[in-house]
Amino acid sequence: MKKSFVKGLLAAVSLCATVSAGAYDFVAGGIYYNITSEADKTVEVTVGEDEYVGGYTIPATVNNGGTTYTVTAIGDYAFYECSLFWLDGIPDGIKSVGERAFSW
Repeated sequence: MKKSFVKGLLAAVSLCATVSAGAYDFVAGGIYYNITSEADKTVEVTVGEDEYVGGYTIPATVNNGGTTYTVTAIGDYAFYECSLFWLDGIPDGIKSVGERAFSW
């Protein structure tokens, strides 16, 4: 009984990690974004399906489906374990950097 509980728990944790790794609202310029406020038209940089590799400049604004959003945050784990990337620029409008956004 204990072994099947542990196996089930591990499967659930694995599924949650997989789901969260692909949870984003849109991609623009190779960067993944989550909409943080439709009313204020703000987004945060987030983790996506593919690892960030190479150089990126986070823009001050980004367009998706005809709507322009202001980039105001770098989300939790956004660049976590991305060892082959670098940032060429971060806009002044970034108000927060999430937990472990640049870890490892």
